Amino acid sequence: MAVSTMQINVGILVGYTLGKYLSFKWFNFVYAVVPAVYAGLVLLIPETPYFLLEKSKEDEARKSLLWLRGGDVHLAEEELDIIKNRGSNGTEEKLTFLQVLKSRGTKIALIISVMAYGFQTVSGIYAVVNFAGLIFEEAGSPLGSDDSAILISVLNLVASFVNLFLIDTLGRKPLLYISFVGGAVSLSILTVFLYILQNGGMDISHVGWIPIGSLGTFIFCYGLGLASVPGLLMNEMTPTNVKPIMGTVCGVSDLTFMITIIQTFPFLDDNIGLWFCFLIPAICNTVGVFFTFFIVRETKGKSLTQIANELNNN
Repeated sequence: MAVSTMQINVGILVGYTLGKYLSFKWFNFVYAVVPAVYAGLVLLIPETPYFLLEKSKEDEARKSLLWLRGGDVHLAEEELDIIKNRGSNGTEEKLTFLQVLKSRGTKIALIISVMAYGFQTVSGIYAVVNFAGLIFEEAGSPLGSDDSAILISVLNLVASFVNLFLIDTLGRKPLLYISFVGGAVSLSILTVFLYILQNGGMDISHVGWIPIGSLGTFIFCYGLGLASVPGLLMNEMTPTNVKPIMGTVCGVSDLTFMITIIQTFPFLDDNIGLWFCFLIPAICNTVGVFFTFFIVRETKGKSLTQIANELNNN
């Protein structure tokens, strides 16, 4: 998950950089070509051996493993036997969504996963990523809006790289604390600054660095924990046979929150003010601290069995 997050952040940085130098038409052309190339390359990748064996296509599964293991026949045959033995044990049955929810541990894992993804979404990250140029244009910055957005994305990328080394050293909960506390403090400061800027009554020109400083701090703290920990928690707390269901539920809820935020941000900005757009995530990050303390379970260094026993209070 941490590596995947870093790859996403590389894409964000490239997008901001290209956006500064390319016209609207050429920017969209580049980002139309990239997924087209990706789709073409995906056609060259074989289907997964697990799926093929489920469909009783052993020969195709063997060919898939040979491709994935660089033509090593011995390694492919060995792994094929392992996969077949797992399937023949019959320990992992296909469950419906309602059957999954009968387990207390699965219910808790679902609640924690959905809430973690929810807090990730309402933390303010999607507002910053999608409206960075607009935010810096309205709030002001020592740098231009484009350069400020690029700097923010660089900090995000650096934080995701640091996260690779901290995730198994500090644990999941400490990194969430860093993200939530850092987000709550930085966005609260930004909210006060923007409120004064909009309503006047005080000269704040001498602290014009606050928008980029606050958002830079928020992005860096977000990248250290919230960017990857929710996905990691879901994977570590969820039994293998129900991960597809859990991933779908979390993905749908996350997407719903994201669309709502992106669609309401311009409305709130125009009708109330930019300060209100950051007051909400500042509050959400504050609540996230209590969510981490009272609800999140630490999974660092624990096996799936240990985690399941803790969730079931055994």
